[in-house]
Amino acid sequence: MKSLLPVAALLSLAVAAPAHAATLRAAPQPRGNGQCSPAPNACTIQQAFANAGTGDEIVLAPGTYGSPAPYTSGLSMTMANVRIHGTHGFPRPKIEFNDLADTPVSITGAGDRLEYVDIHNRASMGLRLAGGSTASQVFVRADGSASTAYTCEITSGRLDNSVCWKPAESGAAAATVADCAGSASVVYRNVTLVGRGSGATGLTVRAFCGNTADARATNVIARGGEWGFHVGGGGTGASATLHADHSNYSSEFDTGAANASFFDDGGGNQAGQPVLFVNTSVGNFRERPNSPTVNKGISAAANGPRDLGDAPRARGASTDIGAFELQPPPTCTLRPKTNRATPQGKVQVVARCTQAASVTVRGTVKRKRKNTSPKVYALKPVTVSVAANVAKVVALELPPEALSKLRDGASESATFTLRATNANGAGTASTSIDKIAID
Repeated sequence: MKSLLPVAALLSLAVAAPAHAATLRAAPQPRGNGQCSPAPNACTIQQAFANAGTGDEIVLAPGTYGSPAPYTSGLSMTMANVRIHGTHGFPRPKIEFNDLADTPVSITGAGDRLEYVDIHNRASMGLRLAGGSTASQVFVRADGSASTAYTCEITSGRLDNSVCWKPAESGAAAATVADCAGSASVVYRNVTLVGRGSGATGLTVRAFCGNTADARATNVIARGGEWGFHVGGGGTGASATLHADHSNYSSEFDTGAANASFFDDGGGNQAGQPVLFVNTSVGNFRERPNSPTVNKGISAAANGPRDLGDAPRARGASTDIGAFELQPPPTCTLRPKTNRATPQGKVQVVARCTQAASVTVRGTVKRKRKNTSPKVYALKPVTVSVAANVAKVVALELPPEALSKLRDGASESATFTLRATNANGAGTASTSIDKIAID
């Protein structure tokens, strides 16, 4: 009998063991059998959302979803503990909508997480979070204008290292509203909330129907043509509170019944100080080096390890206020892959940068000539995109005359220069080949 107990225990554990979580893969233009796994069989994003179960993971391949025709209906996730994300080290996948009927992306399952994704709706709404879900490293833009047009509507959960942008005349970049459906509780941390129009707000916190809305904003930029922060409570027993610390906001305004709207200044705030963004007209909300938000946030593990640009969150004396951490330009290296040209006349170099960037490589070839100066050939520049810390082979083509002379045994050398650019600036590198051989 004793010998059977371990077997029985093992059988009990086997029966109780939960099913393994699935990894589903989506792509802008799916190929293969469309069964969502593995990557060569990636499915549509709609199918991935529909097939996901509790605890599953949805991996979005880079690219633009909803192109050339934007999606006209939304994506909804109600299953619990589902993680939906792009691929770090590559550009964030972008989802394009022209959805007039509802919120394009709704994440409401308990413990759900949306990460490293861009959302753009040409209509009024963008992203909805509820059920204790989280969104991190997301850029959300919603173009429509209306008093209740919220780019990011969050009733229960957390938003960090993200941008919510309302470029329209009215509406709010972000809203936490406790309506008659229940109370609301939200954390905003290291986010940039911008309402561009004269009637637009950065963040509004509102309560109705006897419910409470509680929002906590740390290291937040909130700018609006009307208000940066707005707190409003209405109706008997309703109460709205916004706790803000180490945040930059254009203005703050309370509305509603007496003793129903509360703004709690937790210190370290910058009221009315302009943020120096790189270019707000095109949605570039990175800071300039002389912005008052640089190094003025509070550093904490709760900020998360990476900013919206996927760069380290902590850099300098303290973390920055807002979605982005001020970063140096990319640092790059360039080296020959080999000293040999291919039979087709291609010479190859290897570029590597510390940040994702657009890289342009230029080159010149010198052919030695007797009793006269060298003959110099300019190679046609090549521009490629490189991922952070991923080597990229770049092939430049020899001009026909240089290739012909090389085949005839001429002595030729080459020099190469690289220029890498991204939102943080530009970096350069160079390399050379003393003597080119040919296969």
